Amino acid sequence: VPTLTWRSTMTVPRVITLIENESKFKLRFNPAVELNKYKNKKNEINISLSKEINLSNNDIVKSGCFDINFNADMTTADNLIISFGNILEKLDIYFDKKSGIVTIDRSKSGQTAFSNFFKNNILCNSLQLKKSQDLNIRILIDKTSLELFWNNGENVMTALFFPVYQYDFVKISGNTSTDFIKGFNLSGFSK
Repeated sequence: VPTLTWRSTMTVPRVITLIENESKFKLRFNPAVELNKYKNKKNEINISLSKEINLSNNDIVKSGCFDINFNADMTTADNLIISFGNILEKLDIYFDKKSGIVTIDRSKSGQTAFSNFFKNNILCNSLQLKKSQDLNIRILIDKTSLELFWNNGENVMTALFFPVYQYDFVKISGNTSTDFIKGFNLSGFSK
């Protein structure tokens, strides 16, 4: 990574719980609830139901430090795409229901030339939907780090990225014409 003093970052503090799911035990990772004390409740966006989210030139995203929560009803959608970026750069997250793969693509996210490996997609083949087909998603962005939680913390991915220019948009869509994004919340953090 293109840093001198620090080679990487630590993730947000997490609460780890053991759950039993269909006679199997699994760990669940979620951000510590104390993080909620730092959310700026005066500056948040809530959308109850939509087929897509497209927030451009958004001040919360421009702050570089925010929290996104929503549910996606994947009954009619085979994929879900979440994009962050600006007019020249973007970071994409893909949920592919058919393959069961979640992908973080940072190949166009900003500075990537420092390593050929940095442009490679980060993959996780653990997209397992519940019978209800609901996918719970939480994303934490802090300037140059992304933490992605889904299935209520049963799956987690973390990635670094290095934008050259300030990100100013978030877009969420899927290959469905129905309203499948439920309870969307975008919150910034107080400084």
